[in-house]
Amino acid sequence: MQGLRNISWLLLIVLLAQPFASAVASAAPSGAEVRIASASGPQVVSLLPADDAASVPANTKLRIRFDEPVQPGTGSITIKNSTTFETVETYDVATDTAHIQYNYDSSVVTITPTPGKLVGGTSYYVNVPAGAFKNAAGTGFAGITDTLTWNFQVIGTDTGSPYVLSYFPAQNGTATSLGTQLSIKFNEPVIPGTGKIVIKDLSSGNPFCEFSADSANVTGTGTDTITIAPCKPFGANMVYAVQIEGAAFSDVSGNFYPGIAATDTTTWRFTITKDTEIPELVSVSPPSGVNYVKENEVLRMTFNKPVQVVSGKTGTALLQNSADKVVLNLGPDASDPKSVTLTPETPFKQASRYVVQIPADAITDLSGNYFPGILNDYRWVFQTIGSDKTAPALSSAAIEGANILLTYNEDLDETSVPYASNFYVTVNDVPRQVNGVTVSGKQVRLILQSGVTVGQTVKLSYTIGDRPLRDKSGNNAAALSGQAVSNTTDTTLPKPVSGVVSGSTLTLTFNKSLSSSPAPAASQFTVYVGGYARGVSSVTVSGTNVTLALGAAIGNGEAVSVSYAPGTSPLVDLSGNAVAAFNQFYVQNTSDTVPPVLSSGNASGNKVKLIFNEGLNASSVPLKSSFSVLVNGASVAVSSVSVSNNTVELTLSKSLSANQVVQVTYVPGSPALTDLAGNPAATISNYQIVVGSSTGATLTSLTVKGTTLTLTYSAPLNANTVPYPLQYIVEVNGNYVTVRNVAVSGSQVTLTLASAVASGQTVKLTYYNSGIALQDALGTTMEGFTNRAVTNESSPISNAPEYLDTDGEGGLLLSLNTASAVASSTPSGKSGKRYLIDADKLITSFAMLKSNAAQVAVQQLTFKIPASEPAAMVGIPLRGLISGASVNNNASFRLVFGNLAYTVPLNSIDFNQELKLIGGDVNGSYLYLTIEQENNSSLAAAVNSRAGTLLSAPATFTMFVVSGTRQREVTSYNNADVTRSFVLTSGSANPSEIAVVRWDNVLGDAVYAPTSVNATGSSTIVSFKLKSNGTFAVSGKSNRIYSDMNSHWARNDVAILASKFIVDGPTRTKFAPSQNITRAEFAKFIARGLGLPGDNSAAAKYSDVGANGANAAYIGAVSNVGIVQGTADGKFKPNAPITREEMATMMLRAMTYAGVQPASSTSVLSRFKDGGTVSNWARSAVAGNIEAGVMNGISATLFKPKANATRAEAAVMVKRMLEYAELLKS
Repeated sequence: MQGLRNISWLLLIVLLAQPFASAVASAAPSGAEVRIASASGPQVVSLLPADDAASVPANTKLRIRFDEPVQPGTGSITIKNSTTFETVETYDVATDTAHIQYNYDSSVVTITPTPGKLVGGTSYYVNVPAGAFKNAAGTGFAGITDTLTWNFQVIGTDTGSPYVLSYFPAQNGTATSLGTQLSIKFNEPVIPGTGKIVIKDLSSGNPFCEFSADSANVTGTGTDTITIAPCKPFGANMVYAVQIEGAAFSDVSGNFYPGIAATDTTTWRFTITKDTEIPELVSVSPPSGVNYVKENEVLRMTFNKPVQVVSGKTGTALLQNSADKVVLNLGPDASDPKSVTLTPETPFKQASRYVVQIPADAITDLSGNYFPGILNDYRWVFQTIGSDKTAPALSSAAIEGANILLTYNEDLDETSVPYASNFYVTVNDVPRQVNGVTVSGKQVRLILQSGVTVGQTVKLSYTIGDRPLRDKSGNNAAALSGQAVSNTTDTTLPKPVSGVVSGSTLTLTFNKSLSSSPAPAASQFTVYVGGYARGVSSVTVSGTNVTLALGAAIGNGEAVSVSYAPGTSPLVDLSGNAVAAFNQFYVQNTSDTVPPVLSSGNASGNKVKLIFNEGLNASSVPLKSSFSVLVNGASVAVSSVSVSNNTVELTLSKSLSANQVVQVTYVPGSPALTDLAGNPAATISNYQIVVGSSTGATLTSLTVKGTTLTLTYSAPLNANTVPYPLQYIVEVNGNYVTVRNVAVSGSQVTLTLASAVASGQTVKLTYYNSGIALQDALGTTMEGFTNRAVTNESSPISNAPEYLDTDGEGGLLLSLNTASAVASSTPSGKSGKRYLIDADKLITSFAMLKSNAAQVAVQQLTFKIPASEPAAMVGIPLRGLISGASVNNNASFRLVFGNLAYTVPLNSIDFNQELKLIGGDVNGSYLYLTIEQENNSSLAAAVNSRAGTLLSAPATFTMFVVSGTRQREVTSYNNADVTRSFVLTSGSANPSEIAVVRWDNVLGDAVYAPTSVNATGSSTIVSFKLKSNGTFAVSGKSNRIYSDMNSHWARNDVAILASKFIVDGPTRTKFAPSQNITRAEFAKFIARGLGLPGDNSAAAKYSDVGANGANAAYIGAVSNVGIVQGTADGKFKPNAPITREEMATMMLRAMTYAGVQPASSTSVLSRFKDGGTVSNWARSAVAGNIEAGVMNGISATLFKPKANATRAEAAVMVKRMLEYAELLKS
C-alpha cells in the first residue's frame, strides 16, 4: 500500500511489529485485508473502495471494517481532491447521522457522500482523524491522516444493480455435508443490508433458518462472494430453498440486488444428502518403511476429510517376531481436523521393527462412516532409531539463487543444524561468507553473504562440529573438502517460482532477491488472460517480488500466465545475473472457482504428458494409483507422477512405440490434481493419445531478418521449455551478436538480437542444450549444434530510414519511436498513452512503400502498440495522411494491438472533407484510432442466450477526426472500406460458423457486423467492415436448424443467417418460413445484415411507427441511410406484407449503401410476361436485383412484382444480396 510511506511513526512501528499486517491493499481487490491500528485500539480490516482503486463509481459509498465494534469519538472525516487538495465534504463523526451509519454489530462504518460530490475522472483521498472511533475500552483508532493511505479514482455513476453469477450449492444441486455453508458469487462487490435471508425447508414449507443479511451468519462484506452460515445443521436427504429480501445486499453505489422473492422456491433450490463415502487414509507420519522413529514419537494419520475417534478405541504397534506390543492412544489432532494422533503408552524399543494396526471400528468421518482400519503387516511398518548404521551420502551440490543447495540420499535430522561457520565457501578462490544454514528433508541450504555469477568456480568445505549434519538415525554425514558446486545457467540465474493475481495486480515471486534499479520496462512482460494478451501498465520490484499492474481486473475462471522477454532494462539479481526469458508461466487467480480442463496430451518414450488450460498446483501431486494407462488395450504401470506449470507427466514402466494408442484415465483421490486456486480437476475417462514419431522434431531451417533469427523445426515444440539466451551464440561476419530474448511458439524458436543483421552479411549459429534444453511437444530433447549457416533474409530495401523495418506480412513497420506519447483516457476511462505520429516521417514512409514496390508485397504501413498499454491509442496527423494519399493513394495504414488490427486505406476516406467538416487546421488535426479490449457482459449474455460462444474478448474500435477540443466520428467511407480484424487460433471454430457481432445499445442486442474469415497457417483472421464505432467480438454459433424447417428448401440459408444473428424466428425454435414477411420484418433483416446501428428517433417521423413502436430501431436504422422512405402520407405500414418490387427497391438501396451497384438495364424485364406490370419507380431496382442474381422470377416467365414473399424467400434474397455485396461469406 503506497500510503504506508507517509503513515505516522506510531502506526509504522505497529505494522513492523505485526509483519502479517503488511499485506495491505496495494491495488487490492475490494475486501482485501488491511491493518491500520494503534497499539491497542481498533484495527482496520478492510477499506472500500480499496486503496488505489480505479474505476470507482461516482455514487459509491465509503466503508471501513474494523476488527471489533466501535463507537463515535471526536473529529470529522474529510474527502479531499488528490490534485487540488481541496476539501470535498466533511462529516462530524459525533453528529452527522445522515451520512455516517453503522452495521448490526457496529464493526462496519459506512459513509455516504452527498450525490454529485464525487466527479468522474477525479482522484480523491480520505482522512480519518485519530480518535474518530473508539472501542468499548475507550481506546481510539489511530487514524488515517496522509494523502496516500486511502485514495481512489472515480469514473461515472453506477446505476446497475448487482446480479448473481453462481450459487453454492448450485441451482438444483446437491451438497453432501450437513454442515454445508452457502455462498453467492455476484458480478461485483456487495454490502449486506438489513433485508432478511430465509432458508426454507420445502418438506414442511416452514422457515428452517432466517436472519438479517448484516448478521454474524453472513460474511464476505465488500467482496463479490458472500458466505452464509445456517443457524443449525441441515437434515439429511432434505430439500431447501433460499429466499432473499430486496434490501439484503447492495453494491458500493447503493444499488440493491433485487433478491429472491418469498414465493420463489426454484431460483436457489438444493438438496442435502448424507455423506456415504468411507474416509480414505491419505498419509501416515512417519511414512511406512522409515528407519529412524524415536522412542516416544507421536504418530499421525491424515485422511481426505475431517474424522473423529470413537471413544475408548486404541491402536497397536506390534514388535516383529515378538509378542510385545505398544498401545497407541488415538486422539484428535488439534491443528488439523483431518488428522488423528497416535501416542505410545510406553516407549518403542531401539533398533526394532514395528507394525501398526488400527481396529476397523476406531475412526469415523463426521457422518459416521467407518475407516476400515489397518489389520495387515504391510500398510504401516517402521523401524526405530538404531536400525540404520549407514551415514548419509552427498548426492549433489549446486547454486540455487543466492544459496548453495546440498542434496543427500536420505532424510536428515532437522533438529541438528550446523553453525554457518562450519562451512567454508570460495568463489573463484576468494572466500565468500556463509550467513545461515537450514536443513529440510534431504536438503541443506547455505545462505551466502552475496550471490554468485554464472560460470564462477564455487567450492565448498565442511567441518563436523558439535551440531553435525546427520540422518534421523543419528549417523553423521562425512566432512567435505574442496567439493565442487555446480554453477550453471540452470542453477544460478534467477527464475520465478510462484505467482498470484488479484484484481488488476499480478505478483511474481522469484527464487532470489532482484535489483529494483533500473526499473524494468513494462513492455518486457506479456500477460495472457484466457489466451489473449493483456496490457501491463507498470512494474515494481521489491526483494523477491515483481508486481505488475494490469490495465483491467482479472475475472473468475480466467487462466493467467506471464511471459517475459528481457529488453534494454532487464530484471537482474543483486549479483547482476539477468533473469532469463520465460514463457507462459502460470499464476494463481485468487477469484478463480472454475476447475482446470484437460486441453491436450502427448506421449513419447516412456512419458505421457497431459496439458491443461491453466496452471496446476505442483505441491498437490496425485498418487500414481489415481491414473490408469492402457497401451493398445493392455495395461501399463505408472512408475511416477509429476506436476509442473500446466502439465502432468506420467512416467511409464516401459517405453512406447510410434503410432500406439494410449488411453489415460484419472480418478480423483487424495491428494487431488488441482489448479493454483485449489479447484480440483474432474475425472478423465479414457483420454486417447496417439504416440508420435519416436525420432522427435528436427531442425529444418535457420533464417534471420533484421533483429529476428528464426529456427524452424519439423514438428511442434514444447512452449514451456525455453532455453536461456546464453545457450545461443550468433556470429555475424565473424563478430558475435548478443541474443536478447528467446521465444518458443509452435514449431519455431525466435531469437531477438541486440543489433540488426544487414542484407548480405554471413550469419552462423551455435546452440548448447545444457541449461534448459529445448524439447518438442513429445518431450524429446533437441540436439545441440555448432556453427550452422543461417539464411539471411534481411530487408534489401535501400536507403530505408532507421524507423522503418519490414512488418513480417509483406509491408513496412513504422517504429514506435516516430511517435510522441501523451496522456489520454481509453473508451472505458482507463489512463493510458496516445501515440502521436510524426507527420513528416509518416509521409516519408508512404513514399518508401511506393518507391520499393518491387521489394514490398503489400502497400501497407503497420504501427504496433505495445501489449503493456491498456489500449491502442494512436493519433495520425491529417497532414501526413493527406500528403501520403497524394504520394501513394493505394497504401493503407494498419494499427496492430496484440491479436487486433485496424486497417485504413488512404483512399477510403476523404480527409480533406473531414477536415472541412470539423473546421480545423491541417497542421493541428489528427485521425484518432483506438482499440481497447474490455469486458462487455451485455454482449456476452446476448451471444450466450442464442446458444453462441464468444471466441474472442470484446474489443472497442473507434475512429474520430480531432482538432483541438473538437472531435467528430468518421462514418463516411469510400468503396475501399476500413477493415477491423481479430486473429484467432486456427481450429477455434468452423469458419462458416464464425461471425463478428456488435453490441447495440439502442437495440439492446448483439448485431452482425459484415464478416470475412481467412485461415492462414496456425491463425484464423476474422475481419469485418462497418461504418461505425462500437464494441465488437467474434462469435461462434453452429448453423441451427429451426424445428419447422427440417426438410424445407431454404433450411441451410436460414440456418446460416441465424448463426450470424441476422434473422430470427417468432419463437426460439420456429422460423415460420411460409408466413408472408412484413415490411417491418424485412427492414429488420436488412438492418441486421448490414450491421446498421439502431435508431428509434429516426422512426418517429412515421406516424404508424413512432419512436417506441415494435421494430422502430430497425426501421429508423434503414431510414437513416435512405433504404426506406415510407409512403406519401407519412406512414411506413410496418405490419403490411411487403411486395416483391418493394423488396427489390430496398435491396438495391442497401447494395448502393454497401458500395456496390449492379447493372440495371430494364430490358431484362422483357423475359417475363408480366414485366410491364412492374411499377415505374421499381423497374431499375427489379432489373438490378435480377442482374445481380439476388432475385428470380416466380417461374421462368412470371415475376409477379405485386405479390408478397414468404419469410423463407425473403431470408434467401437477403443472403444473396449480402453475398453479392461481399458482406457475407457462407
